[in-house]
Amino acid sequence: DCDEAIDDDDDSLDGTSRSTWYPDDDGDGFGRTADAFEACDPGSGHTDQGDDCDDTTARVNPNALEVCDGLDNDCDDTTLDAGIGFDDGTAVDDITALAAGTAGTPSTYAFTRDGTATICPGTWYASWNIEAEVTLQSRDGNANEVTIEADGAGSVITVANEGRSAVVKDMTLTGGLAPNGGGVHCSATTTSALTLDGVRIDRNAATDSGGAIRTEGCDLTLRNALLVDNDAIHGGGLAFARGTLTVEDTTVMGNVATATAGAFVISDATATFDEVDVHDNSAGGSGGVAVERSELTWTGTASTPSGATANAESGGLGGGLYLSDAV
Repeated sequence: DCDEAIDDDDDSLDGTSRSTWYPDDDGDGFGRTADAFEACDPGSGHTDQGDDCDDTTARVNPNALEVCDGLDNDCDDTTLDAGIGFDDGTAVDDITALAAGTAGTPSTYAFTRDGTATICPGTWYASWNIEAEVTLQSRDGNANEVTIEADGAGSVITVANEGRSAVVKDMTLTGGLAPNGGGVHCSATTTSALTLDGVRIDRNAATDSGGAIRTEGCDLTLRNALLVDNDAIHGGGLAFARGTLTVEDTTVMGNVATATAGAFVISDATATFDEVDVHDNSAGGSGGVAVERSELTWTGTASTPSGATANAESGGLGGGLYLSDAV
């Protein structure tokens, strides 16, 4: 027993004085019920609380707050993931009340800490600012399940994180209205890196350039994306200036520019396109892609549409591709 006497010579032997202990590998105060044992002193790495359904992460235990991170945080499968969770590497916070507004009053939340925001399925009214090294991702990796709706309050996402990187993955960005970059606007004097992966950017507008996306001084990787039904004066889909542009496995269709480039206007850039399908865009000049003072490499395969087709323009600058001081 636990009275420190030698049990063979102890008249008061009491086997019930031992306690039940549980291994607690993640140090969250809850351990694995299946590995319970009785002891007087279990040593370090144990707890007197069981019922931890995942002892590999301190984010999961019966006392944890359920947040949107793809985990059963509170070990209760009747409590479902919801909202927006933000992981800064030390803890996951539920930022839903700050980062999500309502129709007519979108949130203008600014991400000022490095980390990853995971967004659960739904339509979230927001016009967000990224001012740190941040990844925004949908929980299930499906752009059709997560929509960020700016409702005319500005760009859906504005990136202003000088010299740093940002990633936006697997969501729909819509309802943006801004002078530049109705869907996404990234501007930097010290080169930043922006990756848009698995996004659908549709029904945004810019009163100047970049109906879907506008970048100045930001290297951009656009991958597995759909840009559709955006409009601007210049670059109905994308207006890109100063930097390296990489576009892969992307479709650009139904975008409109009243002046130049229904799909893309690119200047002072090195651009690489692979399996990029640009079709049914329109503009006053250059219905598809306009490239100025830049180098463009455009490749594809026989099995996947890649190129500029069925784009319309009325200014005599080329329906598919217009090059000016470009190769």
